[in-house]
Amino acid sequence: MVKIDDSIPMNIAVWSELLSVSYAMTRRIDFSKTKNIALFGDGIMGYITYIILTRLYKKEVTVFGIDDDKLKMFEGAKTYHFEDYVGRPFDTLIEAVGGRASGFAINNMIDLASIGADLILMGVSEENVPLCTRKVLEKGLSLKGVTRSSIDDFKAISELLSLQDVQKDLEKLILSEITIKSVNDVYKAFELDINNTKLIGKNLMKF
Repeated sequence: MVKIDDSIPMNIAVWSELLSVSYAMTRRIDFSKTKNIALFGDGIMGYITYIILTRLYKKEVTVFGIDDDKLKMFEGAKTYHFEDYVGRPFDTLIEAVGGRASGFAINNMIDLASIGADLILMGVSEENVPLCTRKVLEKGLSLKGVTRSSIDDFKAISELLSLQDVQKDLEKLILSEITIKSVNDVYKAFELDINNTKLIGKNLMKF
């Protein structure tokens, strides 16, 4: 068990698990040689990964997504739709899309990767995803996967959560806080989440 300091609000501490996975992902990056980072995914996981890379590692990140409203959440980033980018290739590319769209995102990553680049996959897909292996081989790319974190990752995140800038970033993910007094309140919270397609964030349940 990792104790979260009592000074950290519960509606901030609740993001610890997702933050720990993103932090675990950064252990796959050799920051001594990384010069140009691309992040694919404009959802919650992408946003949380962006917080880790910019607040903890002070890295500039280019973000790719499909929804303009969601991309606006990534303050300070250069943002693009997948098909609109024209520029130098990336040496580190991170996938935080998941689902059926992950194949589309990963193949875009392969196209935009420099020779010998690292591709780090975080999104979960229950279906087989087709990849252009010819380009992977031609470019000598490395693919690394991560979906789990360790106790050391949680320890690092418990310290990160004390930073005011990080707390402000995470507050943007809170769409509402619903006090649960009956099972109907639970249904209401899930219905709000299901119907939300435009905003990055979650409706938090308070028990």
